[in-house]
Amino acid sequence: MAGVIGEMKNMTLLEGTVSLKSAAKGEQLAALDALADQIAAGIVR
Repeated sequence: MAGVIGEMKNMTLLEGTVSLKSAAKGEQLAALDALADQIAAGIVR
C-alpha cells in the first residue's frame, strides 16, 4: 500500500500505525494524538 500511495502526487507518508477496532482506549488515544501532531506539523510547514 505504501508503494501505491508513495507514487501519488502531493501525498506524504507518515510513520507509525494506529489500529481501531471499536471505541478508542488509553493507548490508542495517545497514538491518535501523536498522529494528529504529525498531520498538523505537515500542514503548518
